[in-house]
Amino acid sequence: MQARLFLILSLGLAGLLLIGSSGLGYAQTIESVDVVENKLVTLIGEGYDPDAEDLKYSWQQLDGEKVELSSYNIPMPQFMAPEVENGMIKVLSFQLTVTDPFGAESSDIVEVIVNPVNHVPIVSAGRDKIIFPSINAITLVGSAVDADDDPLTFKWEQTSGPEIELVNTDLRYLTIVSPDIDFSNFEPLVFKLTADDGFGGVASDTAAVYPYHALLQNRLISIDAGPLQTVREGETVTMDVTGETSNGQPIRYSWAQLIGTSASLNTYVGDKVQFIAPNLVSEEPELLSFQVTGYSEGNGWASDIALVRVLPFNGPPVADA
Repeated sequence: MQARLFLILSLGLAGLLLIGSSGLGYAQTIESVDVVENKLVTLIGEGYDPDAEDLKYSWQQLDGEKVELSSYNIPMPQFMAPEVENGMIKVLSFQLTVTDPFGAESSDIVEVIVNPVNHVPIVSAGRDKIIFPSINAITLVGSAVDADDDPLTFKWEQTSGPEIELVNTDLRYLTIVSPDIDFSNFEPLVFKLTADDGFGGVASDTAAVYPYHALLQNRLISIDAGPLQTVREGETVTMDVTGETSNGQPIRYSWAQLIGTSASLNTYVGDKVQFIAPNLVSEEPELLSFQVTGYSEGNGWASDIALVRVLPFNGPPVADA
């Protein structure tokens, strides 16, 4: 009689992986196979008896974090690979014993190495901002979330626009001071925040800073966010912006809310955005304002304000003469 062990993964593997085999009365050298955390693993045991007798199977976990097999007396039990911390592994070992009706038995051992699956962090460099000469400094506040709770390192760098000197670029936030800015330049300053989890997971996002004087002086580009809109709380609001440039080049748009109860836009880029009018904290109407900024290569940038007045759902009618 012989006992043989295989291992397969329920997802992503075609065919079987031979782990070990044994002759009657002999325990084989431990062999191993790698799997990943939180995946279903199937142990495939095979017994062979030349007398074609009925065989009994018995699985036993010898070492490693305890897992629950779907059965301990069938040829092919399953278990869920445990969760593993990044940078670590977990080793599980199992023994299969095959016994014939006369008590003759054979055993084999398999070692399963469970590896972690790293998740890339999710990064935001914060919203685009306008900087004024009268303001000493502004701060881009970045954020990052890592599903594995790995400690993250940060790096800020400037990717476009008139170059300025950056300090403390390894923090989650970046402070930019007004004296470093050329307010006569039409081109926005773009900064990239990169987060690294130390295990190969790297992600980045960008935010732009616009000098205000350049906005006022630029005649190469113009945009229009449209008239004041009046809606009731809970209604869907659509804000459209139109624009033109002196040479017909396309315009890229970005949006930011300035005042009013926070509203979550379906997107913060593009010429059309939507949101659900927020619930009011009182029965009084509320004004929301949004700044839309357009940038065109070779033409610089321009900005306009979109206004939305939100009325209570059951408020009185509004007369507009």
